[in-house]
Amino acid sequence: MIGAALVVLLAFAFGLAAARTSLCCVAAVIGAVHDRNSDGLLVLATTAVTCAGLVLVASMLDPLAPHLPAAAGISIPVVAGAVVLAAGSLVNGACYLGTALFVGRGRLDFLWTLAGIALASHLRWMPWGATSIGPLRRLSQLPGGAAPYLIGAAALGVALATGALRSTSSARGAALRGALGIGVAAGLLEGISPGWTSAAVFGTADLAMVVTALAFFAGGLVGARIAHTFALRRFTWRGMVRHLAGGWLMGTGAAWVPGGNDTLLTWAAPGAAVYGVMALLLYLGTLALAVTMAPRTPAMR
Repeated sequence: MIGAALVVLLAFAFGLAAARTSLCCVAAVIGAVHDRNSDGLLVLATTAVTCAGLVLVASMLDPLAPHLPAAAGISIPVVAGAVVLAAGSLVNGACYLGTALFVGRGRLDFLWTLAGIALASHLRWMPWGATSIGPLRRLSQLPGGAAPYLIGAAALGVALATGALRSTSSARGAALRGALGIGVAAGLLEGISPGWTSAAVFGTADLAMVVTALAFFAGGLVGARIAHTFALRRFTWRGMVRHLAGGWLMGTGAAWVPGGNDTLLTWAAPGAAVYGVMALLLYLGTLALAVTMAPRTPAMR
């Protein structure tokens, strides 16, 4: 009972922190390509490294239990899923995490994104059959042993934390400190509940997972209220079609990988899974290529 309550609390804290510091991959890539501002990418990197450290620590503290993603490699579904996930994020104008942020801010049009994700979960279009990535791994099952991963995560974590605290830019320092907060909440959440995803509310019958996903959205709403960024905005018919299509594409791609960009960023990639690292890089690379080639790619609003 205490463990379940802690997972719900961490999911709420994750949503609360994400509402205060933008963790949207689309916004980060647009900022880097169009504005030559790397702060968004630094936030993503800081979050991923912090999550990696905490997921590894959770595995170290409980060595007999598997906490890490499977050692699956690259496959056609993973590649196609990452590209489709990126396409959906661009059509939608925000990724999984960005959508949660906008819903929390009162953007009713992004509720159609959630409807699209739910539709994809219901239809489960998989031309090659269900994607399987194998069983979870223990820390001792990492290639080359656990030491290099622990040392690497610790070194990167210290470097990023130092940069966040000593940044000469107040905006960048605040963003990186926010990313550390997100990483702590998300890393602890993934360490306790491996593979957790905000989209669980649409794709699982596990009541506990659904409750934690709803707690994440509730945290985003409370965070927007605290930050005074909540402003109710109604949807348009054009926006409805766009967000519904974007949500369906994101949900479809997430089923192929498997995992939305939230899972890739906070667990699959930090957990040293080949498929997770490559899918995240391919996802971000596809976003960057599309933004570079199409200056009018939907921007964050």
